[in-house]
Amino acid sequence: MPKSQDAAGTDTRILQTRCTIRRQNFQTASRVCASVGNTFF
Repeated sequence: MPKSQDAAGTDTRILQTRCTIRRQNFQTASRVCASVGNTFF
């Protein structure tokens, strides 16, 4: 596998991890906001 593709794959995994963490935080926030009629997802 070319190094450039391997580096891109690593970057993608890091971004996916960050997005997962953010999504979990948004789910917590959306539960709070759901009580006032707002939803993020």
